[in-house]
Amino acid sequence: MSENSTNELDQLVKAKNLAMDNNPREMLPKVLETASTMTVIAINSNSSDIKAIRLARFFASTFVDIMNSKEISKTEKPFIASQYLETLWLTCSRIVDPIAYKYTILSLTISYPLLLDLVAKTSNDKLWTLLTRFKDKIIKNWRLNQSNKLKPEISDDLNDDSKNIGCKLATVKFLSQIVITQTVINDNSPNNSYPISITSVPNNHPVISNKPKLETEAKNCLDLLLNYLIEEPMMISSAFIGVLNCLSFIMKARSQTTIRILSALLRFNVDGKYQLDDKSAVNYKLSKRFVERCYKNFVNFGIKNQLIKNGSQSNSMNQMYSKLSKIAQTLHVIGEETKSKGILNFTASETENKINKNEKEKIISYRLKQQRKLDGTNSSSTSTSSATGTPSFTAITEDIDKKTITVQQTSQPASDISLEHLTSLQKYAFSKNSATGFTNSSPIATGDSYSAIYSLMNMQNSNQNLSNLSQDNLVKLSTEAIMRCDTTKLISALSIVASRYTDLMTNKRKREDDETEIKEEHENKKVKTESDSEDENEVQEDIDVTKPMFEPKPMDQETKINLTKRIINKIIEVKDSNIEPSLTVPTDGMNNTLNMIKLVDWKNSESWYHILIRLATRGTAANNEISNIIREQLLSFVLDDFDNKAAIMVEWMNEEWYSFKLKITNEDSYKTWSIRLLNELIPFLENKHRRIFIRLMSELPSLSSDHVSIMKPILMDPSRSSLGFQALKFLIMFRAPVKPMIKDLLDTVMQEDSSLEEQCKSLLDKYYK
Repeated sequence: MSENSTNELDQLVKAKNLAMDNNPREMLPKVLETASTMTVIAINSNSSDIKAIRLARFFASTFVDIMNSKEISKTEKPFIASQYLETLWLTCSRIVDPIAYKYTILSLTISYPLLLDLVAKTSNDKLWTLLTRFKDKIIKNWRLNQSNKLKPEISDDLNDDSKNIGCKLATVKFLSQIVITQTVINDNSPNNSYPISITSVPNNHPVISNKPKLETEAKNCLDLLLNYLIEEPMMISSAFIGVLNCLSFIMKARSQTTIRILSALLRFNVDGKYQLDDKSAVNYKLSKRFVERCYKNFVNFGIKNQLIKNGSQSNSMNQMYSKLSKIAQTLHVIGEETKSKGILNFTASETENKINKNEKEKIISYRLKQQRKLDGTNSSSTSTSSATGTPSFTAITEDIDKKTITVQQTSQPASDISLEHLTSLQKYAFSKNSATGFTNSSPIATGDSYSAIYSLMNMQNSNQNLSNLSQDNLVKLSTEAIMRCDTTKLISALSIVASRYTDLMTNKRKREDDETEIKEEHENKKVKTESDSEDENEVQEDIDVTKPMFEPKPMDQETKINLTKRIINKIIEVKDSNIEPSLTVPTDGMNNTLNMIKLVDWKNSESWYHILIRLATRGTAANNEISNIIREQLLSFVLDDFDNKAAIMVEWMNEEWYSFKLKITNEDSYKTWSIRLLNELIPFLENKHRRIFIRLMSELPSLSSDHVSIMKPILMDPSRSSLGFQALKFLIMFRAPVKPMIKDLLDTVMQEDSSLEEQCKSLLDKYYK
């Protein structure tokens, strides 16, 4: 490195220090701009040069300082991040240096939610493409176990995992940021510290178009962190502590991840982690003690913040609270005993936990297979191994007593015929570029078999016979498909199956009635023409030819209503049950596996009201009395806790409006029930419900003069008039079609109550002249 280059770097460092001490808001961005220009030039000239590496370190660290600076406006930071994202990408992809890589990841971690929010607002396709590419590279590096080594090959030295720990911890923070940002905000989560998420991104966004994929990616990133705790065989205390700390932030920011995290934490076996070869026994004992203390603090943090709580409606949470609180108490006792004895008072031979050669070779071999699978360098062997039950990370289980790791297969190897069928099915599915010709959404089954009723594929085209698959494989295929399936698509599929059942049962009853009628007619003919054998034979032939299989008796209206009430009660009984879904595939039998996929997560996803809404608006639209029974139940539900049910009200009314527009019924159920909803709701509204009321009025799909006039009692009420006028102002500004209706309402209010004349005229003068 030349003396001139050294002087330039020194000058940059001095300029940065001067900017930090005097005027960081104006001077730091200028320093970053100069550093960015010099870094790009140096990398393009020679990325392995010391100058390029030092400039990359300086640029990335300065970027972190700016994004963390309180002097820089929050509104400026997203634009600063977008301006220098390409330089960060160049640094990450071209510079092979652990320090530069660490600061690059930290830079992206801080700016990722800001950049996602910027893309959501500006629809910058180029920025989103680069951001996605950057994110994918870092995730892939973690999967390949490169983030700590920055080299593609798998080393036979497990101690490598403890080196360059800064890169690993920075990646842990980035994965945590992805989980938080790409997970929807739960209404029960205290999200003030993490307000940016994909929740605010519209479903029809032109650039961020696949929100379910981003949510799935967030779950996968969370699994990467959880799997690291469970599956990393060596005692890397800094990494374990970093992951636990980040998991606490994730759990607090997105409470819906709590069960998933706690389930994995119970499988985190500190005693089963092996001692690094280059670490002494005392270092191993200290490392283990630090991780145990962090484990205890994590549990206490969850209990203190009511994330881990006892006496909840979830049996799973209650069990986890009991287990984790006992573990934390035990770890506290162990810590106190160690403190009283002294950390150095131990026998080295009893404390050491070195990995043996055979187990080490198994782990190295497994990691090599994982890398080949990710790199695609051995696609044929990868596909074969995955189909025949190659052990996953979750198959590496720790034996606490024997301090050994055994690699077990998660399932029995599939037979040759199973592999053949699976491969054939996979090729068939991937060969379809669209759903046209692939799916069969007909409400009439092609036959009376279970496969004809439940299959949503065109069986005559697929030529797939899964009957030869083992029960274990069938269960895994089914559970995996249902767990990954979109809720709306699942409900739609269940509706198709229900329609097929209804059609089959209707035809069966019809044939039974026809058979009975023909038999009675035959008996009458037989009595009258008993002596005429030829006529008897003809009648018998008629019976044989026209004999139907079954025919249902039509239900009367009272029976239909009673059955409807029973169905609603059954749905609510399941909703009110304390069953919680498992978040990992059980391995102790099919019953637990099937129990896992039951639609039981009612309290979080509120799946039950989706079903009732669809039943009321479409499923039973032909019978208005039954539909209204369901609607009454929905109305009681939303009014019971309307503070938290605005989204449900809007969804219900949108479905009512859409069904009416489809002309499913001639009655305008949307107008009838939206007006009734408002009439029932308005007496309970107070000024503190401003956001709920404005959201409801602004998101109702259609407003008429009847809807607007309903607001009159709020305007006339002195204690709530401000609520009404705020809602009217919002509607005037953002729903232009209702402006004339609001003007009529304001004129009427002024005539009836002169005390409101000033407030009414204020709106009229501002928006109607």
